Amino acid sequence: MKHSNLIIRCPYETVNGGGVGIAVYCYISAYAYNSVFLGTVTVNAHQLANDICVNVAAVGKALKVLDQLGIFKMKHVCNSTYSISQESAFVERTKYVQLDFDDAQKILHSESQSRVKLLQLYALVLKTVNLSISRNNVRGFVNDKPLEYFAKVMDANPVTISRYEKALEELGIFYILHAHGKAATNLIGLKKYQSLIDAYAVDVGTLQRFSSTNQNVSILQKYNALCRGVEYSDKEVLDIYNGVVSYNKAHPNKARDLTVFRKYQISLDNVSV
Repeated sequence: MKHSNLIIRCPYETVNGGGVGIAVYCYISAYAYNSVFLGTVTVNAHQLANDICVNVAAVGKALKVLDQLGIFKMKHVCNSTYSISQESAFVERTKYVQLDFDDAQKILHSESQSRVKLLQLYALVLKTVNLSISRNNVRGFVNDKPLEYFAKVMDANPVTISRYEKALEELGIFYILHAHGKAATNLIGLKKYQSLIDAYAVDVGTLQRFSSTNQNVSILQKYNALCRGVEYSDKEVLDIYNGVVSYNKAHPNKARDLTVFRKYQISLDNVSV
């Protein structure tokens, strides 16, 4: 079932409660949104468990918690089937983190064995973005909390959190600048904010402390190497080109010359001449 551009307003309580609770909430909210019965849906716990790729016991526990918190009003119909509606009183008083339903689906249907933990980290990162950081009229596009913070909230170690972050980046959901140095912390945000995150790192004078997970050095470092004659594969050249284009858009006064890319036999649009 496709839900393009559907945004799920996920209550803070579910984020703190773990990945399964978030998954169940996203699933039910999406179906309630499309329901012809004024936001009420009939859900079978076994089918729900199958759809979000977790065991039925975990789903049952999550449903009970959501009911006890007053997030949903749940009525048992028969066997493992429930009639569920969202409580308007709770909706009015609670705080939310906005999640993209397609991103949630991508995580839940990934091959990762830790998919519900990935979903929890996804929601937690978006819940705790730094709202004091603003670029191009966009506020809260980056999270600069240390790995230890996420590890404490999720009851995991920093190495595990780092692995989860990398998995979310490989899924194309997050863009991450990984910090180097004992006192440095990663910069992480949605992939669509890549240019803003890069621009922020440059503006605060710390870009040299970061590199992307999928690149051992920054785009600008690779660009400089390319200009010096260092050879890269066609795919790497295209990645460098796209990165420099993004940088130039964010920093028109510091734009890099794109003519270096003209000699490469790959499909490049809008190359300066």
